[in-house]
Amino acid sequence: MSTFTALQIIDQARTYVDRDGTDDGVTNAQLLPLLSSKYFNLRRRLGDVVPDLFTGVETFSIASVGTSHTVVATDFGKVLKLERAVPGGYVPIQVAPLLTAETVRGLWRYRLRGDAIDVYPSSDAAGSYKLTYITKPTANITDVTDELEIPDAADDLLARQLAADILFRIRLDPTLQLQLADVAWRELVENLIDQYRATPQQIAEVY
Repeated sequence: MSTFTALQIIDQARTYVDRDGTDDGVTNAQLLPLLSSKYFNLRRRLGDVVPDLFTGVETFSIASVGTSHTVVATDFGKVLKLERAVPGGYVPIQVAPLLTAETVRGLWRYRLRGDAIDVYPSSDAAGSYKLTYITKPTANITDVTDELEIPDAADDLLARQLAADILFRIRLDPTLQLQLADVAWRELVENLIDQYRATPQQIAEVY
């Protein structure tokens, strides 16, 4: 993993536009929200491909009078797995069917409702749990000094995507930069999969 500032990504994008040193007419202030959106999207895509890159853990308990828990972590993005504490450790629990969650007896189930985790059957929800989740950035990119935490070479992907936006705004063809961004994405994913296949992680199967 590496850390890049927003300005580093923006400057790289401008070099890809390369109009012989002329002002492209697009300010950093205009590019920051575009970069922020692309950063959030990249984090989601990478989390789906290699969950181990961005994982967090939160433990919580549901009291005897409760049936749900609101996730406290501000970087919570997506459930990877939910486990219930049992003597000797934890067991994973599955997602409950949408319309018949309470009818499944003898097995614990859960559903995500916004940032709340509802546990079924409600009569047996009380207990201790461990949530393993995929994280998301906790704030938008709003300043050129803001930092982006991404794998090596992912900066090139973001810069290519941003260059395409610059070209579109100045009414030039962004096709080449979009194609190069697709190539950068495929190469990034292939390298990450090879790396994590060679170094198995400890995240259990997703249920």
